[in-house]
Amino acid sequence: MDVNRNCPGTYRGLLKVIVALMLGALLLVSGCTSWKVIKAFDGEYTSEENNRLIGDYCQTCHIHKAFAPGEHLDKIPQKYKRKVFRYATECRTCHILDRNWFTEDITRTTRKPRDANKGMYRDFEIEALKDQKERLTKEDQEERKKASEELKKIEDKDDKFLGLF
Repeated sequence: MDVNRNCPGTYRGLLKVIVALMLGALLLVSGCTSWKVIKAFDGEYTSEENNRLIGDYCQTCHIHKAFAPGEHLDKIPQKYKRKVFRYATECRTCHILDRNWFTEDITRTTRKPRDANKGMYRDFEIEALKDQKERLTKEDQEERKKASEELKKIEDKDDKFLGLF
């Protein structure tokens, strides 16, 4: 009989621990990094949007407050000899956001020119080239679609104009 009376208390204690852990995890996740930034590092947005989100995120750090993206893109890529890095159009090519899903720790790192020039990121380079090709193809298709829609609008206006006379 005594055991049954203690059971509900045990479940309540366990429930309190679970709720506390969930709240703690929520606080860790809602720290400096937002889901949008994580998605930007995963390349889920357009190149421009990825760069904007990553740049804004990096400028929240006291070390990078005075970061100038234009100047960075003029100087730094010239230090790389590997094509993927030298002609990169996205921040995420060189900059990495590593997330430990167990501890929820976020680590920012950079693929440095010295290591990249030694070929330490060959596997990444192959994947990055594939990704860049896919992105260019998608963007090219979107541009062509927009251009053809604009052309149709112009043709429709011309037809209406000619129909008036």
